[in-house]
Amino acid sequence: MKPLSNETWYSLRGRQEQERIDLVRDLAKSGYTQTEAADILKVQRTTLHEFIKRKDISWPNKQKRHYNE
Repeated sequence: MKPLSNETWYSLRGRQEQERIDLVRDLAKSGYTQTEAADILKVQRTTLHEFIKRKDISWPNKQKRHYNE
């Protein structure tokens, strides 16, 4: 059986990790809230928030707050 590619397990994992980081950064730049992005990615908001903190990804603060005036 021939190998499908010369890519090693570790380089594949590193590339996949970078793709996740890039995807989350793109969602942040697109103006989604973290809750909306978590729904799109089908993960819990807290999981996404921890990933953002761990990877030091900047996310604009665009909370939708409703105040009774």
